[in-house]
Amino acid sequence: MENNTIIIVVYNTKELIENCYNSIRKHLPRIPILIINCSDLSNQCSAYLSHLNKNYTKVVNVNKNIGHGKGMDYGIKLVNTKYVTVMDSDTIMKKNPFKEMELLIKENYGVGQVLDVNRNGVNTDKGIKYLHPYFALINRQKYLDNKPFIHHGAPCLATMIDLMNKNKSKELIDFPVENYITHLGRGTRLLNPKHFQSKFWDKI
Repeated sequence: MENNTIIIVVYNTKELIENCYNSIRKHLPRIPILIINCSDLSNQCSAYLSHLNKNYTKVVNVNKNIGHGKGMDYGIKLVNTKYVTVMDSDTIMKKNPFKEMELLIKENYGVGQVLDVNRNGVNTDKGIKYLHPYFALINRQKYLDNKPFIHHGAPCLATMIDLMNKNKSKELIDFPVENYITHLGRGTRLLNPKHFQSKFWDKI
């Protein structure tokens, strides 16, 4: 997909980002990738990332762990493509999803796995529509028009509540991400939270 940048936030997880990065490049050798590196500069993750800072890949070192939400927000505001794809470092791309996602995004806010959560960010049967950020294609201008991602554990919650209050939750388009992406559920900090794990992960 043209006019799209993949944004990944990383914190001290060399093995995860290496596998994630290689899986993207296997299917999409020229798509722009922006890596927001929150790792300690002495960590092996930073050493690995320094070698990726070249054509089609840009690494930005922020020199502290600003958190997943703020890291995504920082990256989205740095790029100027019409669309951005936020992607967790603990994901593996099995095949290119963008041809199908492009048909759905149009002028919507975003395409990805859409869950229902409560105001504490816990999965529920019916509640706030939540676009899961482990892999989501987002209309950048739509993002900038609403509240930013800010937290770590449920980074998009304030944004999703904002969309709901504006009656724009219908702009969140559910997509079978698990057919294209494997989500390990380990998080950017080697965590394994009970909330916000993919339906795919719950089944294996």
